[in-house]
Amino acid sequence: MERYLITYLPRLDPRLHLVALLAPFIVVVAASWVYVLGPDWREVAKLRASRAILAEVLDSGAEITNELATTRQSVARLENHVFGKNMNLPMKQLEAQIIGRLQEISSRNHVELDGVRPGAKKRLRMFVESPIEVEVAGDYFDIARWLQELSGEFGFIVVKQYEMQPITQDTTPRLRMKMTMVSYRTEEM
Repeated sequence: MERYLITYLPRLDPRLHLVALLAPFIVVVAASWVYVLGPDWREVAKLRASRAILAEVLDSGAEITNELATTRQSVARLENHVFGKNMNLPMKQLEAQIIGRLQEISSRNHVELDGVRPGAKKRLRMFVESPIEVEVAGDYFDIARWLQELSGEFGFIVVKQYEMQPITQDTTPRLRMKMTMVSYRTEEM
């Protein structure tokens, strides 16, 4: 090999001398980049990107905490609407409170509350159905206002069945309404 370099190297164009001397160096650098340094740099780039994403997630942690607090408040409002303000009361106390509220709503709307009877509870899958039979008498418009206020006050109660009958045929006809209201609670309550 030495003899080849001594014999043919002086015969080459001087510009090719530079290429002949740099070519092995370029091949070594390229091979080391492809097989040794390149994979490490790509891994470093991936790690930097991952670190940037994690830093962004940490910075947005406060936003997530605020969203979580807002969501919890929304859930509490919905539970209050669905189950009522006193959803954790035992059933007997809840029934007593419902009867008291029915009396207040009836007196405000000029409706006579003639009877309130709690019915037999039934289990329906994971819920307990507690019916309350209510009988009221009054003017048609008074009963309509009474029902509207009742739905606003007891959003967690469903009117399962109702029946209306006229009592008198005077100038101001009065009606008697019998209805069965039902509340649904989970079995744990």
